[in-house]
Amino acid sequence: MDLGAFSISLAVEDLEASRTFYEKFGFEVVGGDASQNWQILRNGDHTIGLFQGMFERNILTFNPGWDGKGEALDTFTDVRELQRRLKAKGVQLVSEADENGTGPASAVASVNSDGSVSLVEGSPDIGGNRVALAMQFAEVLGIAAEDVKPAVGDTDSVGFTSNTGGSGATFKSGWACYEAAQDIKRQFIERASKIWETSPEDVEYTDGALTHKSDPELKLTFKQLAARLNGTGGPISGRGNVNPRGQGPAVAGCIVDVEVDPDTGKVEILRCTVLQDVGKAIHPSYVEGQMQGGAAQGIGWALNEEYVYNARGEMTNSSFLDYRMPTSLDLPMIDTVVVEVPNPGHPFGMKGVGEVAIVPPMPAIANAIYNAIGVRMSSLPMSPGNVLEAIWEQQKNGE
Repeated sequence: MDLGAFSISLAVEDLEASRTFYEKFGFEVVGGDASQNWQILRNGDHTIGLFQGMFERNILTFNPGWDGKGEALDTFTDVRELQRRLKAKGVQLVSEADENGTGPASAVASVNSDGSVSLVEGSPDIGGNRVALAMQFAEVLGIAAEDVKPAVGDTDSVGFTSNTGGSGATFKSGWACYEAAQDIKRQFIERASKIWETSPEDVEYTDGALTHKSDPELKLTFKQLAARLNGTGGPISGRGNVNPRGQGPAVAGCIVDVEVDPDTGKVEILRCTVLQDVGKAIHPSYVEGQMQGGAAQGIGWALNEEYVYNARGEMTNSSFLDYRMPTSLDLPMIDTVVVEVPNPGHPFGMKGVGEVAIVPPMPAIANAIYNAIGVRMSSLPMSPGNVLEAIWEQQKNGE
């Protein structure tokens, strides 16, 4: 049952022993007089009045806006029964550390006469990484990311790129794009020096423009020089082929606030916050999306997702109709805390963000369930049936 905001008046035989009840629910003493055998406790909207020795049995009264009085609506013999009647809540923080991914990667880019750049890279887009790669490429040349047209190519059009994953694609292919942009930058400097009949050492490339170091009047923007390429030596293209190290560790944490119904075993996620060291967030909203997506997948593994087989060893929930994954109706808005600690192993300080956020929700939810109802879950999923089985097992053992 969902009581919403409520107040409780509870008579107990031993006021001190009652701490095991109210501390489990996170209540704090906000009034009363322990020497006179009564206390007022509060946890948000939940208020409890505890009285010692006033009744022979523990009496629970619900009275919104409690003023110390109330009609007894039901009686309970012990605190366990009270806990069973209430939906218990638990909060837990868990962190996870892992190694990010990397591997060989390639990229090629061609400068067009209108100043745009056609960029071909080998990592399929699984979370917005085409845009993130274009942004890294554009940053080197000092041009707008919108002027970079990224495309995913196969090995017929771009060099080998290793498997695409959420913790490595933007890192390794981003580095390949960085090198391709540096290649174009070097060629632009050489082309400008040819036009001005000077040495490349006398040409400076800054913020998308080339200038003569000793003659500031000589200046060409990226687009101006792009328009002159065919008439001054031909097209320019750049390439990057890398197998970078320095991907850095992946570190994430998760805080969950859950509500557990002891009668049904249902666990509801009231709030979920993901924290992650992302190095440098190249595209912050995409980074948040990766963190949220990882957490949603972890919540699915924690609460619902499992393979079910019949006696013949056949999977009986092999369609998305029967394989229970969380939807937007099952989840709150997942909050994110993006922690930026630049990774010294990458030119722009970034590192992968897409996978590590999957892991923390599972132990965090397990610990929050334990904090809520005192039952330790040791296997996945923590579905209503499995939670009930754990509750019954604990009751059978008299714990």
